[in-house]
Amino acid sequence: MLQQNKRQTHMSHCVIQLFKKTISCIFICIFLTLPINICNAADDPYDVLSTSYHKRATTTALLNSDNELVPLSLQDCLRIGLKNNIELQIDSYSPAISLGNVISAEAVFDAVMFTSVFYDSTDQANLLSITVDGVTTTTQDGQITEELPASPDSRIHEYNYQLGLRKRLPTGATVEISENYRHYNDITNGSFRYYSPLKEFTTTIQLVQPLLRNFGIDLNRASINAARNRYQVSLQDFELSVIQTARTIETTYWELWRARLLVIIFEDFYNRVNENRKRLEKRQTFDVNITILKRNAALYHDAILTLATLKNQVNAAQDRLLIELNAPEYPLSNTIEILTTDTASTSLHKTDRTQSLETALEYRPEVIAQSLQI
Repeated sequence: MLQQNKRQTHMSHCVIQLFKKTISCIFICIFLTLPINICNAADDPYDVLSTSYHKRATTTALLNSDNELVPLSLQDCLRIGLKNNIELQIDSYSPAISLGNVISAEAVFDAVMFTSVFYDSTDQANLLSITVDGVTTTTQDGQITEELPASPDSRIHEYNYQLGLRKRLPTGATVEISENYRHYNDITNGSFRYYSPLKEFTTTIQLVQPLLRNFGIDLNRASINAARNRYQVSLQDFELSVIQTARTIETTYWELWRARLLVIIFEDFYNRVNENRKRLEKRQTFDVNITILKRNAALYHDAILTLATLKNQVNAAQDRLLIELNAPEYPLSNTIEILTTDTASTSLHKTDRTQSLETALEYRPEVIAQSLQI
């Protein structure tokens, strides 16, 4: 009987101890979940965009309190990034170069004004000239008459002037109109020429049309059409570069916004874990065992590590955004901190797949560029 009573007493004691531990664990669980329940009563955790999280993310320095805070919206980033992007500045020269090629191809059909000046001075012997002078010589036998050339040499000056227009036609023909002036002057000594000086005016109109090679409008305008297509392709390539740059800036902006929001949310979690750790340390002599303390300490150190990792992600996202902006006023350094002032939308956007596909095939620059190259 004595042993049975001892056994019952021992079992009662064990039941009482188990009941106490159960009650303590229940109170600890309630205590640990109390801050979260209070937070849930104030803010909806599933709607972090409409709570104070966004306001803190757009006004609070997360990296360093000494940094200069720079609030930027998505439109500001797009404007700055598209203005200062070096690749876009290089790509913007391609349409201008292609347009110059179009003008050069069209210039083949421009009218050309031409002129020429020709001067000729001729001095030559005149031994066979039919114009002679009679020379009479008196001798013992009488007078002798000899016929000699009027002049021992011939001297002629000739001037030719030409002015005209030449134009190529789309059919491959060339039309030319010119005005010619000729001035001929014979200045031989001792002679008379009824035609000297001679002035001559001539108007010439000439049309040359090839019948085999280089004949036809399509052939002669092929270089112009090809240059215009290359110009349109360069415009579409430049537009594609702008779209890709804007997409990269927008993606980087929202990555920075998300990273900052995660830091703000996790800072609240870290503060709760730290407060719970301090409370549990004060109660370790009352109803908290070593297992709970170690578990909470591990959670606390993991929260520190996670918070540091999230802040590094904010720093990396900000560096990527600064690289995309490439603005002299926003250097890639640790002296500034960008505040994302815009908020992402969580509302559903319904789209028609067929209509979206048709719109993309009609307006996408790479599709237009490929169609022009066919």
